[in-house]
Amino acid sequence: MRRWSLVTEKRRTQWSLDIGEKRLKLENETVVTSHRKVKNKPKNTEDSHRG
Repeated sequence: MRRWSLVTEKRRTQWSLDIGEKRLKLENETVVTSHRKVKNKPKNTEDSHRG
């Protein structure tokens, strides 16, 4: 039983770590996309001025 509990604990910690990494990746992606949107805004205004 002790070994089993140790295995489950390890799996739990790994699972929580994976979730944390996924959350960080999502946060980084949202930050990157927001930065891209900001970068793309001037281009759009230039196009509208040209049109």
